[in-house]
Amino acid sequence: MPAAISSPIQPSWFQSLLPLDLPTPEPSPAPEPRPAPSKLPATSPREFGFGILSAICQVELVDRVIAECGRLEKRCRLLPARLMVYAVLMMCLSPNLGYDKLMHHLAQAAGGPGSWSPPHKSTFAKARLRLGWEVFERLFRALARPLADPQRDSGCFWRGRRLVAIDGTTIEVALVPEIEKEFGGPVASGGAAAGLPQARAVALTECGTHALLDIEAGHHDLASTPWPLPWSDRSSQACSSSPIATTAQRIQFSRCWIS
Repeated sequence: MPAAISSPIQPSWFQSLLPLDLPTPEPSPAPEPRPAPSKLPATSPREFGFGILSAICQVELVDRVIAECGRLEKRCRLLPARLMVYAVLMMCLSPNLGYDKLMHHLAQAAGGPGSWSPPHKSTFAKARLRLGWEVFERLFRALARPLADPQRDSGCFWRGRRLVAIDGTTIEVALVPEIEKEFGGPVASGGAAAGLPQARAVALTECGTHALLDIEAGHHDLASTPWPLPWSDRSSQACSSSPIATTAQRIQFSRCWIS
């Protein structure tokens, strides 16, 4: 720090100001604002982009599952099967997402304004019915995989075996006569229904990462009766990279029971 003139400290040579005439800096011209790149409108509803959702659930996989389930449409309409898959996934990620806001997101995915006309709510419901639940089950089976790496996540393994857990819960489902007949629910002492229908779900998860490896759903009353879990083939394929930590070399879910 340079010493003041009245200071008894004698300034050293490097504190003296050098007689240099520096040019006056000229202000640089402000850069011209560049317009944001506009998203090209999609030529078909099959070509809508959904960002990171499309990266996790790739379009090729969705198309393959749709074809395997026989849900591929012969002509492209406002709500093709691929668009419906991503629309339902968006609804699952945001349970409070209403129909109007969902249509707004789909219109944004279309690109240009006015390039896609949102259909009526009843049309969307019919498209969901045509798609069916089999597509999403097969899509889940294709994506459900363990996430822990033996070299990186040592806490998820024990003596070279992958740690998994089996747990069950109940899930409230819609109050629809067909769904209530399929899953049932809690009943009062007089036999009348007490609340919404409930499905009994049992899941196989990876310890540490909480990755869902497999799940089975059934009637609500199955909690009080022996319930076999038909997971032996599917779970063995999902965890083929490392054995599961059980007393046997490979877990046999068909021999597991929940009481």
